[in-house]
Amino acid sequence: MQNKLAISYSDYHTLSPNPTNNILQVLSESNAESDNIKELSQGIHIYKTTPDSSKYIYVHNTFDIICVCKGEATVNAGNSENLLSVGNFIFLSPATPYSIVTAEESIVPVFAIEKGTLITNFHRVSQFDGLLSKFFANGIWGESSSSYIRFKHFANPNIYSIISALIAEEVNPEKYSELIKSNLILALIGYINSSDAKTHEISATKITKSEQIIKILTYIQNNYRTVTLESLASAFHYTVPYVSKLIRSSTGFTFTDILREIKFDVCLSLLLNSDLKINRIAEVAGFQNTDHFNRIFKKRMGKTPSEYRKNNSRIGIDN
Repeated sequence: MQNKLAISYSDYHTLSPNPTNNILQVLSESNAESDNIKELSQGIHIYKTTPDSSKYIYVHNTFDIICVCKGEATVNAGNSENLLSVGNFIFLSPATPYSIVTAEESIVPVFAIEKGTLITNFHRVSQFDGLLSKFFANGIWGESSSSYIRFKHFANPNIYSIISALIAEEVNPEKYSELIKSNLILALIGYINSSDAKTHEISATKITKSEQIIKILTYIQNNYRTVTLESLASAFHYTVPYVSKLIRSSTGFTFTDILREIKFDVCLSLLLNSDLKINRIAEVAGFQNTDHFNRIFKKRMGKTPSEYRKNNSRIGIDN
């Protein structure tokens, strides 16, 4: 029952409750107006679990990480009942229904990670040699799959320091809160992934992504400025039709879809967090020219890159 975190109950209870939602709404990609989906669409959020949580079934479009910092929790997911004690973690892929039962004195935060955060950082996640890189790849790009990975007891104090920092950042966000939380989450995943494989327990639903498709996706991430379908096929000694079909059948997206999302995430980050000129951002992201970038951006966001930066920039740039 030891409290591994240097946080008070008042700090923990400052967190918002894990948002409830309608399963059918979340599973339907067309329902973009769900209040809960909107709340979960800002990168990373941290929620508290209360005794009232046992009344609900949760199913989010995010990867949810549940950890027990004090007390116990029972997480029902994948037709399995998982009794978690202090130091236990469970990672749930998007669209996995789950319920949580906790006692009044328990501290059981839920870390909800939007897919886009992991897509942008997948080249970093994929460097972890273990189940988690496959787990995240399947949850991001795979077809429908409900699964979880449970990790048993951890004694590494670094893990609890990171969790404490994440909660503090959620309660009192700094200027670059999303970037701070993103890096802390990646550090947390790294520490957990480096643990003894004997502590891992995976759900009955198999992770189907092969090592090869993860290597292909990582290659696209690392070479997004210049990669073409032809150069990708050449790098892996495949024909163009074969690698195109492999990407589509494994992820549900085309090569162009994936490349466009990576470039767009890079552009958004540079618009908000750098003083680079618009034409330089287009060049860095690998767009054909600035006009092409402006057209694509306005079609998707309803405003030009300059307008978006003026309205959203954290550093007061207008160019």
